Amino acid sequence: MKTKLSLIVFLAGSIVMILELVGSRVVAPYLGTSTFVWTSLIGIVLAALSLGYHLGGRLADRGPSFETLATILVGAALCVGITAVGKEYVALIIQARVPDFRIGSVVASIVLFAPASVLLGMVSPYCIKLAMSDVEHAGATVGTLYAISTAGSIVGTFLAGFVLLSAWGTTVLLYGLTVMIAVIALIASARRAGVAAVVVFGVFGYLTWTHSSRVWSDSIDVDTEYQRVWIIDREVSGRSVRLLSTGPDIVQSGMYVDTQEPVSEYIINYESAISDLPNKESMLMIGGAGMVLARRLSERFPQSQTHMVEIDPGMTSIAKKFFALKDLPNLTIEHLDGRMFLNKSKSKFDVVVVDVFGGSISIPFQMITREAMLQAKAVLSRKGVVIQNVVSALEGEASELAASLVKTYQSVFPVVKVYRMSANQESSDLQNLAVVASLEPVSVFDKRYSEWTPDASGKPIVLTDDYCPIEHYMLPIHRVMRSMMERRILDARAKAKPSV
Repeated sequence: MKTKLSLIVFLAGSIVMILELVGSRVVAPYLGTSTFVWTSLIGIVLAALSLGYHLGGRLADRGPSFETLATILVGAALCVGITAVGKEYVALIIQARVPDFRIGSVVASIVLFAPASVLLGMVSPYCIKLAMSDVEHAGATVGTLYAISTAGSIVGTFLAGFVLLSAWGTTVLLYGLTVMIAVIALIASARRAGVAAVVVFGVFGYLTWTHSSRVWSDSIDVDTEYQRVWIIDREVSGRSVRLLSTGPDIVQSGMYVDTQEPVSEYIINYESAISDLPNKESMLMIGGAGMVLARRLSERFPQSQTHMVEIDPGMTSIAKKFFALKDLPNLTIEHLDGRMFLNKSKSKFDVVVVDVFGGSISIPFQMITREAMLQAKAVLSRKGVVIQNVVSALEGEASELAASLVKTYQSVFPVVKVYRMSANQESSDLQNLAVVASLEPVSVFDKRYSEWTPDASGKPIVLTDDYCPIEHYMLPIHRVMRSMMERRILDARAKAKPSV
C-alpha cells in the first residue's frame, strides 16, 4: 500500500510543477512574461495548494479511502482538461475585459490553474492519512511522503523546463497531464474511478494524439523552448503576407511571400538606413524572430559579415521554414542570450542592432541597463553605431520607458538620438522608435526620419542591473496598447456596418 501511495504523491507533486510552468506559457501571449505574471502564478498556485492541504486533511479525518482519493484525482484531471480546452478563450476575455494586467494575471491564474491545484494539493495529506498505521511513527510517515512529493516536484520542474515544453508544446502537454492524472486515479482505485477515468483517458488521449500529430507535422502554432509562436498568412492589398506573432496583435516579423521583402515599416526603415551607412563590414543583430532584416542585409551586402544572436533555436527553425532564411556564407547565427554574448564577445562591429522583446513588447531588462550598454560600447568600432528598437508613445506615461532608455544611453555614449520610424502615428499611440547611439556623429538617420526629444517631466532615470523597474514602465504601455486594440475593433465594426 505504501508503495502505491508513494507513487501517487510523487506523480502528483511532479504534475503540480509542470502545470505551473505550463501556466507561464498559457498566459504569456496575452499578458506577457513579466515579474507580475510569475508573481501571480506562483502566489495563486501556492495559495491553492495551501487550501488543498487544508481541505484534504479535513476530508481525510472523516475516514480516508482509496475510492475517495480516486475521485479527487478524476476531478483534478477534468480541471486540467478544461484548462487545456478553454485557455485561449479565458485569456482573451481577461485581456479584453481587465484593464490592469497585474489584476489580469491574477484572475487568469485563479480561473485556469487554481481549481486543479486545490485538488492536487489535497492528494498529499489524504495519502498521509491512508499511510498512517500508528501514531508512534506519524512523524516518519509524514516526512517521508512529503519528501517524496517534493522529489516529484523537483523532477517535474526540470522535466518540464528542459524537455516537455519544447518537445510537446503547451496544449499537448496539458492534454497529456490530463491523461496522466486519470491514470493515477486508476492506480488509486480502478473500481471507483474506472468509468470516469477511462472516459477522461480516452477523450483527452485522442486530443493529445490528434493535436500532437498536427503540431509535429506542419503546424503554424508551435511552442519553442522559450515561447509560443503563431505563423499567420493574410492578404494585404492583394498580396500574400506572412506574419510571425507571439500573441494577439503582437507581430514580431513579417514579409511579403512573393518577394520576401519585409512588411514592418520599421524593418524597412532600418534596412534603408543601415544600407546608407559608410561602415558596415561587420554587423551584429541581437534578437532575430523571423530574421528578415539579417537575411536581407546579408543578401544585399555579401562583402559584409553579419553575426545574428538569437536566444531561441526554435526561432531559427521557424525562420528557415517560413521566412526564407537560408544558409549564407556571410551570416553566422548563434543561439545565446544577447547580454551573455555582449559580456563574452571580443569582436568589434560597425553596426549593432538590438531588437529584443520578451513575448510581448517588453524588452528584457538585462538588455536596457547601463551595464549592457557599456558592453555594447566595448564591442563597437570607433565609427560604429548602436541601433535599439523600443515600442513607446511620444508623450505621457507610456513614453517614460523610452525616456529612461535614452538617458541611460546618454550616460554611456557621447552621441544619442531618437527617431520616429512611422510618420503617421499619433503622439499618444505606441510606435517603433530607433535609439541611435555612437561615438561620433552619424547623419544617415537625420536625412530620413523625424527626431524625437524625450520629455524630461517624467523624471527619467539611468537604468542599471541593480534597479530597472521595467514592470512599472510597462503598465501605461499596456494600457495604451489595449486602448489602441479597442479602437481598431471599433473602427473595423464601423466599416463592416452596412450603410442605410
